[in-house]
Amino acid sequence: TIRSYPLPAPGRVHPVAAVHEEAHGTVAVGFGVDDEERLVQKEVWNWNSQKMEWQKSHCWNYTYVEEGYTVEFACWNCKDASYSCHMKKQEVNEGIDGTLVVTQYIRNQANNDWQLTESYLMLRPDDVLLATTLMN
Repeated sequence: TIRSYPLPAPGRVHPVAAVHEEAHGTVAVGFGVDDEERLVQKEVWNWNSQKMEWQKSHCWNYTYVEEGYTVEFACWNCKDASYSCHMKKQEVNEGIDGTLVVTQYIRNQANNDWQLTESYLMLRPDDVLLATTLMN
């Protein structure tokens, strides 16, 4: 079923790329890109059929450095009207011989800092990994 919904205002994020009707409701997904056409934000809105409007839900923000990139997952905070509640973070950096070092964190609300949850190496399909262990 195709339905018409008034789309969220684009702002920093490009116009909505997809609208999905799912069992738990209708969601819209928008994408933001930088001058180099790299993904910098993926934002999700939920359709509120009672108010007949889109409401922000959560987003992923991407930042790039020479060695790789960082992705932060944030939930919309209605009280602050911002994505102020950053919950998770993942850093992906290129290591020696093309390996990717992936480090994941979760927000420690009590200390207002990031707590390491996982760290691992990834290889490209043509590489062979004999043995590796990443310790905290």
